[in-house]
Amino acid sequence: MQIVLLRGLARHSEHWYGFDQLILNRWPVVKKVIAIDFPGNGERWEENSFIKISEYATFLQDELKKNLIPQTDFIVIALSMGGMITLEWLQMYAGSLNHCLKVILINTSSRNCARFYQRFSIATAIKLPMVMLMGTHFKEAYILNLTLSHRSNKDKEVLLQKSQLLKFPQMKKLNFFRQIWAAYCFRAPILNPLERNKIVLVLGEKDRLVDPNISRNMALFYASELVCFSEAGHDLPLDISEKFIEYLGTFLENNK
Repeated sequence: MQIVLLRGLARHSEHWYGFDQLILNRWPVVKKVIAIDFPGNGERWEENSFIKISEYATFLQDELKKNLIPQTDFIVIALSMGGMITLEWLQMYAGSLNHCLKVILINTSSRNCARFYQRFSIATAIKLPMVMLMGTHFKEAYILNLTLSHRSNKDKEVLLQKSQLLKFPQMKKLNFFRQIWAAYCFRAPILNPLERNKIVLVLGEKDRLVDPNISRNMALFYASELVCFSEAGHDLPLDISEKFIEYLGTFLENNK
């Protein structure tokens, strides 16, 4: 079994803060974990971000071909904008995804399943462009406080200290707005029954960035499984890491 990790808007692979290694340590059935950086993020910070989710989906397909162990089953865990990319990928490459067992989409959104103010809180929409212009420490402190609802202030401070060790430069400002536009324009695609059956929607009830009801709407749209975590915020795998790891273990057991 392999697991693919996809992060959201303006975030990169190091922002998993060791969650990938936690999976490997806890569940030996998982042989490989891949955390992908999209253009404009992380190790690809110098590249231009795309302005269409379909372009990210094509990039994802290419990365999977290069990095996955051939003929081996895998699961995708995708957060926020990563979930949008995954849905587009399912639609664009349907029929060639036999080894993709499931996709777990966390706190994601879509234009055709939500009103605009549900997808991005108005207060955050006003503040975030200004925050992106700030220094790394201030920006990361703001994002952690916004996306983590369960973690204590002490935990957030530890993560903030770890963030100072991240090796990649800040995201280019233009790339931030290119990604915002791509996410804003995204509409959940119609999928065939085979691909729809792979979808699991996961939401954090205390998400302060994206309205949790969007995941409920998308679960209805796709007639898919919905999993709710009452205490979690937007960055659910980081916010309730232990509970999500336990859920993942049950999930892996049921999807052997």
